[in-house]
Amino acid sequence: MAQTRIAELATIISTQTAFVDQYLRSHGISSPSFDAEYNEMTTIPKEIRVSKNAILEATEELNSLIAGPVGYLTSLNTTIVPVLHAIYRWNLASSFPIEGEASFGDIATKVGVPENDIKRIIRMAKTHRIFREPRDGIVAHTSISKVIATVPLLNSWLGLMTDEIFPAFTHMVDAIERWPDSQEPNETGYNLFTNQFDSYFDGMKNDTHREKRFADVMTFFHAGGKWERAGLIEFYDWNSATEGVVVELGGSQGAMCVDLARHFPKMKCISQDLPDVVADVEVPKDLTDRVEILAHDFFTPQPVRDADVYLFRWIFHDWSDKYSVLILQNLIPALKHGARIVIGEVCLPGPEDNVSHVLERRMRGSDFTMKSCLNGRERSAKEWEQLFASSDSRFKFKGVATVPGSRYSVIEATWEGDSPA
Repeated sequence: MAQTRIAELATIISTQTAFVDQYLRSHGISSPSFDAEYNEMTTIPKEIRVSKNAILEATEELNSLIAGPVGYLTSLNTTIVPVLHAIYRWNLASSFPIEGEASFGDIATKVGVPENDIKRIIRMAKTHRIFREPRDGIVAHTSISKVIATVPLLNSWLGLMTDEIFPAFTHMVDAIERWPDSQEPNETGYNLFTNQFDSYFDGMKNDTHREKRFADVMTFFHAGGKWERAGLIEFYDWNSATEGVVVELGGSQGAMCVDLARHFPKMKCISQDLPDVVADVEVPKDLTDRVEILAHDFFTPQPVRDADVYLFRWIFHDWSDKYSVLILQNLIPALKHGARIVIGEVCLPGPEDNVSHVLERRMRGSDFTMKSCLNGRERSAKEWEQLFASSDSRFKFKGVATVPGSRYSVIEATWEGDSPA
């Protein structure tokens, strides 16, 4: 008799967990725990990364199968949203010492919220393993509440999600009905939620709190950016560009260009971003002859002609096809024959792709965020190919390569038209 799927999943969980446990033990690394004393690894060792993903995938599937269709739908953790909102709004995780305890009354007094409300919120948070109640009415930290209290950038992420992204999600369907097929950045769920009709980014310019929080969240997500940049340097075949010119559009502070120049000693790199972004950027003294910071808006014609590679990282998903086409078309006057357009971003899987359910959910969750706030989108390989074709028939789509075990892909096209006169 063939093994059932639930038994197969149990075997995967057991085998892979044993491997991870043995690795942690043999390397003197603490086993995962909800205890407040536990310190999470900031980087998952590559030796156990695949096993970790397999465990997460198998436990999620097993939980869903055992719950059954009705049980699965009725047990979705929607309560986490108001819990996280309250934790962020009232700084609940920072309302008492990490090593200490506090009563519900103590916390209520500290944050200025009625005790009965604090009690029910923290007790719901406890079911998500955020906080614990060692004795009746007494609250202590878990490893999850501790990380909220001690990692300010993570707390900023909570604020962005609960103040902006989650409410935008709840208005996404209404926005689709109000503006069918819209590609405009100010016709979104976020606009309906705020009842303001500047684009998400334009509205942020007039709100220093939002602007600072958004910058903190980008810093939080790009804290692992050194790994991402190194992965792109190692994963992509730069070949002739190693002795040529690379231009990164939307390059922020120029970190990618600095890394490229250090890795390829004959490469020249130009990092471009808006004037206010690059105004105070300084290039390391040992790279001033090969790294340049240039103010440029990628919705205007590209000023650097004849570069070997024009690089974009996490740019196009902010924009609908209408505006992404404009970005590509503004490159054309500068492109020499054979110039490469290299894009580092998500590539959504197709039905035929062997992508884990958990990883695909993350990627499509990002797609929902782009849709709800910006009318941007994540794209599949076919949609990337169509984007280049819609921009100009002289772009030749070369394909997509995905970093193994990652949601990060490299999308590439070349310019087959004539070089500029």
